[in-house]
Amino acid sequence: MKSQFIFNGKIVDSIIGSEINAENFSFGVSSVENEISPDLLSDIIDKAIRVTERNSSQVKLEDLHNDDFAHWLRDKGYYVTDQTRSGRSKFAVGEVDIMIRDKNGTPSSIIEAFRLQNCTDRNQVIDTHINKLLKNYDTAGLAENYVLVYAENENFQKLWKDYFSYIEKINEKANFTSDHKLKALSDISELYSKVTDIRVAKAIHTRNSIDITIIHIFINMFK
Repeated sequence: MKSQFIFNGKIVDSIIGSEINAENFSFGVSSVENEISPDLLSDIIDKAIRVTERNSSQVKLEDLHNDDFAHWLRDKGYYVTDQTRSGRSKFAVGEVDIMIRDKNGTPSSIIEAFRLQNCTDRNQVIDTHINKLLKNYDTAGLAENYVLVYAENENFQKLWKDYFSYIEKINEKANFTSDHKLKALSDISELYSKVTDIRVAKAIHTRNSIDITIIHIFINMFK
């Protein structure tokens, strides 16, 4: 989204003192009101689709996705570091934990992932990973992070609905200990997902009175 500012009248060049005759002079300033990075999200979803293709093989999940996602994003031109390799994550290699950085090395987004077989009101897997993302990894308060959920249940639609409902009520969960509470949640699958077996939700959390975004990407891995 861009904002446009319009000035009527003459404008003086501050360097050489000359006047620019313009009835209307305008310039644009980018605004970042919790906008989603469309290129990054699209690239992650494209890789998720490929993951569902490979799911028909006999290779175990733990052997697939961490390096695959990291290599895919590097090939797309992103500067990617794997936090599992850096020692920050104590989870299995198959649980993706990727930091995306700007060209100068500054962190820009984190991708956290986990497997989910069912989702009851007492589920602790979800809380554990959301807490880890918000409290342990995102030390600066990045504008946008990602959660990949490998859904391993025969009824994909029901699991998605249960998961979405769980996230909606996450502030009420005893095991959700982050200070960065959920402010809003919306299903944006129709806007961003190209296939029926991937769903997408946008969650807004509040951190130090500023809104930050977590994009949840839900992938059907049941075969």
